[in-house]
Amino acid sequence: MRNTIKIVVLLLMLSAMSCTLNNQSNYYLELNNKVLEREIEGYAKFVDPQIDEPYVISVFCSEVNDSTSRYVINFITDPEDIEMWPYHFVCKIGERDVFFTMLAGIGKIGWKDSNFFYLKKETCDEFVKKYLPDDYKYYKKGTNKVPLVLYDTEMCYLTFVNDKLVKKELRRGLPWW
Repeated sequence: MRNTIKIVVLLLMLSAMSCTLNNQSNYYLELNNKVLEREIEGYAKFVDPQIDEPYVISVFCSEVNDSTSRYVINFITDPEDIEMWPYHFVCKIGERDVFFTMLAGIGKIGWKDSNFFYLKKETCDEFVKKYLPDDYKYYKKGTNKVPLVLYDTEMCYLTFVNDKLVKKELRRGLPWW
């Protein structure tokens, strides 16, 4: 009888874990463009040796017209970036969560206060705790780990025409063209 109870409890725990894992992956969108996916993976390999702290990959998306799309791949190490440029959806690429932001909803003047969309404070807290854990205690206090430094990271700018990559460049600057 005791063994039966242990087995039932074990099965219930495994079932609960399975449901939790399945629910965690339900919010991901699938990336349809394999070239864009490879470019994101390549950028991650490019920046990985250069960064000695936790970071996430972010992709800014812009539709120029009915045939031309632009993407800017960059990395985020500062929690404030996620408030200024909130992500709109997440894709799982390899083992990595990649955060996509549609530039149409992002204000260029006034930063986070002029965006059409923003992330709730609880969502930002969860994001920083999970993805930028070194910054979490500072973020909760409303301070930075280090003084604010303006820097210009190298980003990967991609232009697709009719879903084919026609231009790729690594350069510095903000993600608007």
